[in-house]
Amino acid sequence: MAEFGYFAAHVDTQLSEGTDATREEAIHTFLALIEKRKTRPNELLNEKIIATDSALSYARLAAMAQKRGAIQEAQQHLKRAESFCPQIGWQDCSAEKITYMVQRLDKQGIFKTGANK
Repeated sequence: MAEFGYFAAHVDTQLSEGTDATREEAIHTFLALIEKRKTRPNELLNEKIIATDSALSYARLAAMAQKRGAIQEAQQHLKRAESFCPQIGWQDCSAEKITYMVQRLDKQGIFKTGANK
């Protein structure tokens, strides 16, 4: 759990203070850690939380890809985000809903992306 907390803080810092490149790198690192943790779920880091973190991360990657004009890559990231819907358990789960949640969470300060930069 300490490793997960460390990387979550790293992603948070990079998203609020980093460049687009360091933001993407941090998210990819976080996703690699999630993949590693999937084989060892526990009460605090269960399948639903892992799926939600993964979906939100892929939606963030999609937004960054779209920002740099990589439309096809952005669409692939959104499809990957949406693929986690069965595990997330939301009443309404779609790429659009996941993207909305990322925007809402980021605006409220969780993984804030430093939009004013």
